[in-house]
Amino acid sequence: MANSPAASLTRTGLAAWNSCAFDRASACLREALCADPDFVPALLLLRGLLYYKPLLSNDVTVYALERRRDQCAKCKPLMERARDFVVSLGNENDTRLGPPEHCLRAWMSVLDGDDCNAVFEWRKAEQAAQRALQLPATAAAAAEAAEAAYELEADWQNASEPTVPQAGCAYNSLGCSYEDGFGVGKDAAQAFHYFTLAARAGNVVALRNLAGAFTNAVGVSRDRARALRYYSAAADRGNADAMTFLAIAYESGDADAGLPRDVPVALELFERAAARGDTWAMNHLGVLYEAGEIVTRDYARCAKMFQCAADAGDNSHALVNIARCYEQGRGVPHNPRLAISLYERAADAGNGWAANRLGLFALDGTEFEAKDATRAVALFRRADELGSPDGACNLGYCHAQGIGGLSADKRAAAALFAKGAYCDATAAVAASGGGATAAAAGQHLHGRSLANLAICHLDGQGMPRDTRAAVRLLWLSASTGYATAEKILLSVLTQQ
Repeated sequence: MANSPAASLTRTGLAAWNSCAFDRASACLREALCADPDFVPALLLLRGLLYYKPLLSNDVTVYALERRRDQCAKCKPLMERARDFVVSLGNENDTRLGPPEHCLRAWMSVLDGDDCNAVFEWRKAEQAAQRALQLPATAAAAAEAAEAAYELEADWQNASEPTVPQAGCAYNSLGCSYEDGFGVGKDAAQAFHYFTLAARAGNVVALRNLAGAFTNAVGVSRDRARALRYYSAAADRGNADAMTFLAIAYESGDADAGLPRDVPVALELFERAAARGDTWAMNHLGVLYEAGEIVTRDYARCAKMFQCAADAGDNSHALVNIARCYEQGRGVPHNPRLAISLYERAADAGNGWAANRLGLFALDGTEFEAKDATRAVALFRRADELGSPDGACNLGYCHAQGIGGLSADKRAAAALFAKGAYCDATAAVAASGGGATAAAAGQHLHGRSLANLAICHLDGQGMPRDTRAAVRLLWLSASTGYATAEKILLSVLTQQ
């Protein structure tokens, strides 16, 4: 298979990439996938190339290639064929290999779960780039370097360290490795350094990563204004993820960054990102069409957006949202069986809200499933482990009532209510010692958990009897819009 049409076209694509003929490289890799849609090296390289220059394509998205790659990675014969192809290119010390060949070797290492070797190969790609700097620049390389010189900051213009366009993927991958501790120790300064090199080499994803660095203070001081400039630059060059971040900023405005609210621009960016396969943009559009606040409510369009995002297979929130549509018959036919199936997929993907919803179905029973309190407790516990405040609250209720094989334990119930109330373990520990405290400040509040914790204080069940603490908790709960808390609070205040 090393001399198959797909393999030959992939080699031609690699040669074009090394010569900075990126359009030619893209065309060759597409032809390779037409000849063999399961040829993993071509999938990996085209994905990397579209990350590098996403405007090369409108019909093939990074997300579609990633889904296909993940499917192929589960097939041993396909992976063995890919490894044979990589071996045929030469070993890691072969000086004839350029940056894209080493990137391919690194991406194969990632699929094999060898993070350290992936970093080793990206360093080899960096070394290959340094060797390329010693060679006379081709016309294509010079043109690409000129195109990459869209400096947004003075430090780019005055940078003394040269880069080559072919190595942009390697620089960016090394930045990600240092940011996340992927095969190396975490080092925010090194992450920022490599993201800068990658951006100067023309890597569009690196622009988005620099925006993230300025947003989250990774190796640099937090600066929302500069972050938005980088998001804008990446979005202008076709990065769907950056379009979505920028759209969210325009939707609400950002006074600190001097960005005014502009709903039409936000909607345009969401649509552009969705068209390029970004599932977060699709899901967000669905939420907007469901809410009907800044666009006309359209349940059919809402369900379509959720379905498109869910079909991509990498967005558990979209799975939950389309499940809700089927559960409620909103924009799609009422289908509770399909809703439960979708909730199960979302829970398997690590969505705590979905696990909690399945727990409620098990606790109450459905028209086609009998009640199963033991299963409900297991699902609530899973939801709690996944960080769902609803899961923590419902698990607390099961402890309080002795449901599903649990012995009645008011103290355990109160601890779970406290955990769910502030959606943060640290705040929960602080609150459990003395009711509502300053630990709640800045935390996301969960109204039902706060109200249940207040009841524990009122009754002296699992917590010290403390009416004052209960009133504070009920005020917090009511502030979240939980109507039951308002009724309880009114009853408590009228009795005092």
